[in-house]
Amino acid sequence: MEEVIGSYCMTPVYFLLKKWLALMKSSPDRETAEIMALAENVSPLLLSYLEMNQFFGTWQSIRKNTKQYEGLRRQFHFWFDGFKTMKLIRFLTDRGFPKIDMFEALAGLLHMQQSEGSLNSKESDSYPFVS
Repeated sequence: MEEVIGSYCMTPVYFLLKKWLALMKSSPDRETAEIMALAENVSPLLLSYLEMNQFFGTWQSIRKNTKQYEGLRRQFHFWFDGFKTMKLIRFLTDRGFPKIDMFEALAGLLHMQQSEGSLNSKESDSYPFVS
């Protein structure tokens, strides 16, 4: 899905956000260093945002005080709430994934669909604008 603001959309940012949330959902009990490496693999900008917001120090404290999987997930979403989500979207938009014209994005998606077959959720995980 694309967020449309006027005639602009921010699809790449949402694919990146989806990858970040999936990463933390799949194994919130990972070591902090591993999360850092995986976050950088999603996008160096994601890693920068997390460092700016002291996520890694906070996450070490959370892991030290929370032992159960469900508790870690709950604490992650307590820390990475709606406000931090919106700040991440703004950060990514301002620094690396500017809004693009809705019709330009649609043309790109149609081109991808013609080149690679139908665009499904597995293919969307490798959206070309998100590393």
